[in-house]
Amino acid sequence: MEVVKPVKRNILLNPGPATTSDTVKYAQVVPDICPREPEFVEIIDQVRKELVRIVHGDPEKYTAVIFTGSGTIVQDVCVNSLVPDKKKICVVNNGAYSARMVEIANHYHIPCVNLKFPETGLPDLDVVRETLEKDKEIAVVATVHHETGTGVLNP
Repeated sequence: MEVVKPVKRNILLNPGPATTSDTVKYAQVVPDICPREPEFVEIIDQVRKELVRIVHGDPEKYTAVIFTGSGTIVQDVCVNSLVPDKKKICVVNNGAYSARMVEIANHYHIPCVNLKFPETGLPDLDVVRETLEKDKEIAVVATVHHETGTGVLNP
């Protein structure tokens, strides 16, 4: 068996991706677990319960759903499954990731109110509030907490 060689560690000073330590990298070097095995099911079940607890939820009343893929897959799933028929999504759009949600809504022909704001600034919450008060067809509001491309952290 070959010993895992030390990994050159670069310190990343950008908002993402995150720098991981050698201990995290080495922890990934384990035998694979088949997704059909009880051990895998137990691990995933525990992770889902812990995710609910992290946000102070009760795992007996709520659940967390894990998606494997990039952030775009989660955006896609949310945009195309959370908006009820004949309703709209309002996207607070001030960056690449929020713009992607607008594209996803358009792709699925989901009515979308695109509240476009400058990419390097914060959205005007008064405009968001007024839009929601005026348009009763909006059922979902979507925003990106941290637009990592510009470093903007939204309220």
